Amino acid sequence: VLEALACGASVILREIPVYDGWLKDGREVYMAKDTEGFIGKAKKILSGELPGLGDAALFTAQSRSMEKAGERLPEIYHREKIM
Repeated sequence: VLEALACGASVILREIPVYDGWLKDGREVYMAKDTEGFIGKAKKILSGELPGLGDAALFTAQSRSMEKAGERLPEIYHREKIM
């Protein structure tokens, strides 16, 4: 998912809990509950009815990069008393 977001691709994901809190339908990605929803969103993306979400998608991908994760590790280690 992060690779697709980083490419600025229009991403359609299944609405499942793993994306709650960091991806929002219509902000970085489009989400669908079922096959009909996927087909409908894909048609709207291809026809231009739904806008591209490239800037927000790229921002989200960058905020979850390996570099950003590495920057947060000292805080996490300290909080969890690992260091």
